[in-house]
Amino acid sequence: MGNLHEGQLAPQFAVSRNIFLQDSDGFGSFDHGIVFSLLRLVQENFYKWTAYSPYSDCLCQVGYKEDWPCIYALPGIHVINLHVSGNYWCKWVYQFAHEYCHHMIGGKMNGEKSGLFWFEETVCELSSMHNLYCMVGFCEKSSLMSLRRFAPAVQDYLGDLLKCALPPKDVQGFVCQHTDALRQPLYHRDIYSTLAASIFPLFVRDPSLWKIILHFGDVRRWASLEALFRHLHETSDDSYSSSLANLDRLLLG
Repeated sequence: MGNLHEGQLAPQFAVSRNIFLQDSDGFGSFDHGIVFSLLRLVQENFYKWTAYSPYSDCLCQVGYKEDWPCIYALPGIHVINLHVSGNYWCKWVYQFAHEYCHHMIGGKMNGEKSGLFWFEETVCELSSMHNLYCMVGFCEKSSLMSLRRFAPAVQDYLGDLLKCALPPKDVQGFVCQHTDALRQPLYHRDIYSTLAASIFPLFVRDPSLWKIILHFGDVRRWASLEALFRHLHETSDDSYSSSLANLDRLLLG
């Protein structure tokens, strides 16, 4: 990965038919085969969970960013920037799964913190947890010894995430308690992580519940979580309507 001269474009590597990783010194030296297979795992999980037609979503360009991961939209393409380097495989999946969930939701992706942006952030944090959960099985079944040996480390990584975001006994009460904070145009990762850990078991039990993200649209347009859930019930189908009702009861009572 050499330095580019002015006017040169960084070469890109095809991760899948519609995901391309831009070459960057920031990514350091990493096992392309393994990292690309893990990024594809996230993509394929979402196609399976949502019954979304494979590769029918818009192009994704994955690049490196110095400070923190993010996503933004350009005409016909979503740009995902990650802050990870080397063979920190859990970190690759954690960050990419979060941003790829934003990609699948397909909102404005302009960084505006209003409306129910906090719920989208919660669900994207959940995406990181759920994809790490699937990564454990992926590593255990891999033909590569390096990945099979890595499976316990993934389990520990996920376990630490869930331990730090210990779900409250009363999730509805937790949401009400933090209503004022969630309305602020600020990022509250600790709250999102706790809520994500709280709803994590429902999505593991019924992955088809992920179909709700296809109906979010721009979450900033929803005045309340109740309004969003009324819309989600109206657009649900029999494959996950019962699980959606359970999610509704958990968050709203």
